[in-house]
Amino acid sequence: MLSNTDAYFLEIKQRLNNLLVQSESLKNELETLKNEKSVLEKKLIEKEQTIENLKEKNKISKIAVGIQLSKQDLKSVKKEIDHQIREIDECIRLLNQ
Repeated sequence: MLSNTDAYFLEIKQRLNNLLVQSESLKNELETLKNEKSVLEKKLIEKEQTIENLKEKNKISKIAVGIQLSKQDLKSVKKEIDHQIREIDECIRLLNQ
């Protein structure tokens, strides 16, 4: 039969072993979470770079569309629009008579 002291030390040893197992488990979990964090940070950086690249492409596309029409083309388009508006106004005037 175990004495009170022996039983007490046995209980402490069991608790210590449980704490060691729990500590090892938490260390493994921490390592896993660190790895996941690292992977997610890399993905975030990639996504931010993708966003920046898309913003730059969008900016370039807008500039390219603006440049496509030269001043001469722009004047020609404006003239055509003015001509079409005058014709529409004339049609409206004739309909109102």
